[in-house]
Amino acid sequence: MYDIADRFNHSSTAQYFISYKRPKLVIGTYMFQVELIGQFITSMHASAEGHMCYIFCRVSIPRGVDVTCVPCDALFLEAWETCKYGGINAVHNHVAARSAKLIQEKPLREPKQPDRLGFN
Repeated sequence: MYDIADRFNHSSTAQYFISYKRPKLVIGTYMFQVELIGQFITSMHASAEGHMCYIFCRVSIPRGVDVTCVPCDALFLEAWETCKYGGINAVHNHVAARSAKLIQEKPLREPKQPDRLGFN
């Protein structure tokens, strides 16, 4: 985790960090240069076990870095623009809308009927 913190702190592009580790560990122990901007409870599908997810924002940008001209893969361009210009509320709305769309598009599973005679 220390290596990840070092890479994040020296990165020219990383602006947000998402973790399931408590803020005290992320900031105090691992020395990420971030501040907590949000948190929410998550759970795995069909599991009663929940986990707290923490969203952090970078507090300093490495010297000489202009994050407005960082190239972005076309696949992530819409999300990148949302992060860059809209702030955390826009990111939240973007993720909620994309999640709802993906859930609606997911085809229903059709169970395979058991082959009791052994023909399949």
